Amino acid sequence: MAAPLQELSVFMEAVARKQKVDPPVRYGYKMDVDMGIGFWLEEQTGVKVLENPICVPSGKTERQGYLMLYAYCREEALKEILSGAVPPVLPATRKEPTHFTSKAAVADNFGLKDPEAAKSNADFCVALRVPPEIVSE
Repeated sequence: MAAPLQELSVFMEAVARKQKVDPPVRYGYKMDVDMGIGFWLEEQTGVKVLENPICVPSGKTERQGYLMLYAYCREEALKEILSGAVPPVLPATRKEPTHFTSKAAVADNFGLKDPEAAKSNADFCVALRVPPEIVSE
């Protein structure tokens, strides 16, 4: 039996490639019946990570590499993303939920003036599998 995964990025990459793997430690599955979708709940921060990554194709047949980014958002923004209304600029980070101690720490990572007040901006997380050429710092 394989050891449980430690990194969410490795797990999400395997999911994107349609491989069967167990979720990383510190994540439990939770279904949101009202929205009709599942999440991986990170037990320390309480961030709900969408169960499957959103894959953005490169459009190039020879392109092999992708980055896994994490966009943290409120429920309303998650619903917009799921309906296909992705904003032209979407703040995201390579840091997965286990790299933070709280939702306020996630908000602080993006430089918000009052991280404690903005912590609801990290209620949900969407893993984005994107080609590196479309990512800007």
